[in-house]
Amino acid sequence: MTLNPQQFDWAANLIDKAVAEGNLELNEQGLPVANLAEVQANLEQDRQQRREESGASSTGDQERLVLGFCLAGKHDHRDQWGEFRTLLGLQYSDELPSSLWTDKDAKWVAQEIDATYRNRRSVQLINGAALIESLREQIESKISTASLQDFARAVQGIELEVDGVPASDFRISAEILRTRWGRQKVSRLGEALIRSVKREVDVTEVLEQCTAELQEARDIFSGRIGNSYAFASAEDAWFQVEQEMTKEHCEPVSTGIMSLDMDIQGGVKQNDAGKLHLIGARTGVGKSTLAIAAAAGLVANGADVLFLSCELNQKEIGARFLAHYARHLQSVGRMPEEMVRLLPQWRLEGRGKIGMTETISAAYLHLMNCLQEDKLLGGGNFQSYCQFLAEADDFVEVLRAAKAKDPSISAVFLDHFHALRPTAKGPRDRSQEMEVRAQILHGAAKECEVDLFLLCQLNRGAADDPKGPQAIHINGTDALAQLASAVWLMEFKKPDLEAGEKFDRGLVNLIHGKVRNGQRVQDKQITVNESILSFNRDHCYIDSDRPVYL
Repeated sequence: MTLNPQQFDWAANLIDKAVAEGNLELNEQGLPVANLAEVQANLEQDRQQRREESGASSTGDQERLVLGFCLAGKHDHRDQWGEFRTLLGLQYSDELPSSLWTDKDAKWVAQEIDATYRNRRSVQLINGAALIESLREQIESKISTASLQDFARAVQGIELEVDGVPASDFRISAEILRTRWGRQKVSRLGEALIRSVKREVDVTEVLEQCTAELQEARDIFSGRIGNSYAFASAEDAWFQVEQEMTKEHCEPVSTGIMSLDMDIQGGVKQNDAGKLHLIGARTGVGKSTLAIAAAAGLVANGADVLFLSCELNQKEIGARFLAHYARHLQSVGRMPEEMVRLLPQWRLEGRGKIGMTETISAAYLHLMNCLQEDKLLGGGNFQSYCQFLAEADDFVEVLRAAKAKDPSISAVFLDHFHALRPTAKGPRDRSQEMEVRAQILHGAAKECEVDLFLLCQLNRGAADDPKGPQAIHINGTDALAQLASAVWLMEFKKPDLEAGEKFDRGLVNLIHGKVRNGQRVQDKQITVNESILSFNRDHCYIDSDRPVYL
C-alpha cells in the first residue's frame, strides 16, 4: 500500500506526537522499541474491553465453562458450586435465579445442580454422571417428564467445554461470568430506554422495568443477589408439594430419650426440620449433659448433627460425646463395663491422675473401632464448632457453611443462648436485644432446614418456685418460649426429707414447659407434665427417664 503525501504527513505527525508524549520509544535507527509480550497483552485487554463494551461478548460460552468445571470428573463439586453461589451473594436457602442464564442447556443443567446443592434431590453428588442418574430417578418416580436423552446430551456437551482447561481457572471463569452478567443487564437497560425514546411512547412501564434491571445489575456487581426477593408462583408450589408427597416417607430420628421424643413427634424429621426447641436450666443442673446425650442419640440412630458452643472447646465436646458413646456400647452389649469405667469424660479431657496406660489405650481403641463400624453401617455424623465471644450472627454464618458442606445435617445444638455476645448493632435494651437474637437464630433454623436445640439459662426463681421451673424463669426474654415448638426446663429433684431421702445430683426433674404439636408415644396420644431423669454425669448419659403420666 502506497501513502500519498497528505497521508504520510499525517502518519509522521502521529508518530512524533506519540514520541513527544512518551508513548513510543525509538532506537538509534529511528525504529520503534517495544516489548512484544506487553504490547500483545495490552492489545488483547483492549479487544476484550471493546467486545464487552459493545455487547459482543456473550455470556453463553462463559456459562458453559463455569458449569463444565462443576460436571467434569467423578468427584463431588459441591464446594465449587458453593464458591460460585458465595461469589454472587446467595445464602443457603436462596435459589439461583434462572433468569440469569442465557444458554438454554446451561439453564437446565444449572437448575439441577442448584437443586442438588440445596438438598432438593435424592442423589447428593454434584457431577455429570450423578446429575444424569438423579434425573433418571425423577423420571422413574414420575416427578419429572423431561427427556433423559436430551439432558444427558446437554451435560456431556457442557463437560467438553473444560476439556484441557486447568481446574484452577474456575474462580477466574466464575468472576468473568458474574461481570458479564452485570454488563449484559446494563446493556439491555440502555437498549430498552433508547428504543422507547425513538418510538415516542409512554416510558413509564419501561422505566419500571429498567429500575428492576438496574437493581439486579447492582446486586450482581456487588455480589448481593441473595438480598433480592424471589416469590414462588402457584406452579412452583404445585411442583414442591408433588415432590414432598411422592418422595419416600421419612420417619423421625429418635434422640434416644423418650421424654424428649414424645414432645417432638417421635424425634427429628429430616424432611420436616426448621423448628426451635429449648432446653433450660440453671448453671450446673445439666443442660449440656442432656444436650450431648440427645445429640449422641440422634447420631446413633443415623442423623447428622452439628454441636455449636461458645463455652466448651472442641476437646471437651469430643470427650463428652465419646464418653456417652462408650456407655451406649455397654448398653447394647458391645463393650464390657470394665472398659467403659476407664473412659469417663473427665479422663478423655485429660483431667485424670492416670495417663494413657496400656489398658486404657486398649479400651479407647475398641471404642474408636466401634465408632467406625457404626458409621459404615449407616450411623450419623457428629460435628462440632466452638467460638468464644460469638454473636448470634457468627453462628448463623457457621450454620450456613456447615449446611452447604453437609446438606444432611438435620439437628443443631447451640450451647448456649445466654453466653452469646450481645449483637453489636442490636438494641441497647437487654430484653429487646435477646428477642432480636432469638429471632435471628430461629430464622436461621428455618432457612437451613434444621431443628435447633437451643440451651438457655434460667434465673434463680426456677429453684424457689413451688411449682418448679416455668417458661417465665427464662433469663431476660419470653421471646424464646414464644418461638419454640418444645420447651424443657430442668431442676434438681428435691429429696423427700421426711422419708429419709438424700439429695442426689444425678436425679433431675424435667418439666415439659411447652408442647406445640401435642405429646405422642408412637401413635398413642399422652399427657405428661413432668419426667424424672437419672443422669450418668461421668458419661453424659441418661440412664433412665421416667415420664409421670397424668
